[in-house]
Amino acid sequence: MTRGLSDFQAIVAQLNAQPEAVARRYAPNGRRDGPTWRALNPGRVDRHIGSFWVNVTGPHAGRWHDRATGEGGDMLDLIQLALGCDRAAAVQEARAFLGIADQETPEQRRLRHEAALRAQRAAEEAKAQAEREALQKRGRARALWLGGKPLEGTPAAAYLAGRCVGPADLGRAPGALRFVPRLRYYHEDEETGEIFEGAWPAMVAQIHGPWQADAPPEAIGTHITWLAPDGRGGWGKAPVPAPKKIHGQHKGGFIRLWSGWGPRSGKNRPLAQARDGARVFISEGIEDGLSAAVMLGREPDTYVVAALNLGNMEAIVLPPALTEATIIADQDPGEKQRAVIDRAAARLAAEGRRVRVWRNHHGGKDLNDALRQARAQEREEGAA
Repeated sequence: MTRGLSDFQAIVAQLNAQPEAVARRYAPNGRRDGPTWRALNPGRVDRHIGSFWVNVTGPHAGRWHDRATGEGGDMLDLIQLALGCDRAAAVQEARAFLGIADQETPEQRRLRHEAALRAQRAAEEAKAQAEREALQKRGRARALWLGGKPLEGTPAAAYLAGRCVGPADLGRAPGALRFVPRLRYYHEDEETGEIFEGAWPAMVAQIHGPWQADAPPEAIGTHITWLAPDGRGGWGKAPVPAPKKIHGQHKGGFIRLWSGWGPRSGKNRPLAQARDGARVFISEGIEDGLSAAVMLGREPDTYVVAALNLGNMEAIVLPPALTEATIIADQDPGEKQRAVIDRAAARLAAEGRRVRVWRNHHGGKDLNDALRQARAQEREEGAA
């Protein structure tokens, strides 16, 4: 039984078996919030609690995540993050935290390994359960998207048109986007515990999983934008704290927003069948991605995908035929955001792609702001 784990594996298993104690030591000044420990990220300048957490109970216990950077890991990784040290030093610190003597008796070592093996088996069972639950969530998210209506003529199309990226601006409606007339909304504020509930119309977008050479594209989640009348005859985001959410999964995946046009201005190939040498523009959100599609016009063999959030930018997995990639960045993002974009660009370049980063210098925060300002200026000049 003691042969089941190496000494290193036993240490990791023991740490992961007591995640709250590890979190309180190495990510202090936090608070317990349901199944998580919420604290400032100990490895970077972090001014507000909310984006960094450690799972202390449930199927993901022993894992931490930073939503702002997309980083995560186990409890040994947390120690290494907090101390800013190498792996060997983190292991030495873990031994001290666990009270492991430098000189153990054979019996002490046997008992420690047996306890670690039990913890590892419990973690594996929890992981299997989490995978089953994730599969169920995927199914529900896919059913939500499939139950939506075609985009044209709906409030979702009006919402996009108000941002100059509607079907008329694009030349056709993006197939990844659909409309649901009424969809339940639920949100719990992480700081106050306040609960927001209701039901609004929604635009839903299908999220496809990371590209795989030996498997067809797989829908893994649905991105939702809740909508409401904007009081000016159009449609905007619903008046809720977080009008955009993801059901299901999204890591490594993307929304296939735009497949562009073929070489003779006809319909282009699906992304999974892209011709070698095709280009891809990668946005964070839907509106910026569609803005790129509008600006590109009828450029052949050019695709647009949305990574959904900044952290997923560096996890996205695309077909190798897309040999030129442009990352769409907000105007003057913060240091943390620039670091994520730089890592994403470096990873795409390491895959053999030509990579550019497009930064908005045309006014407003993002590309959609720039497009809307340009359209407003065109209208003013036309009226002059």
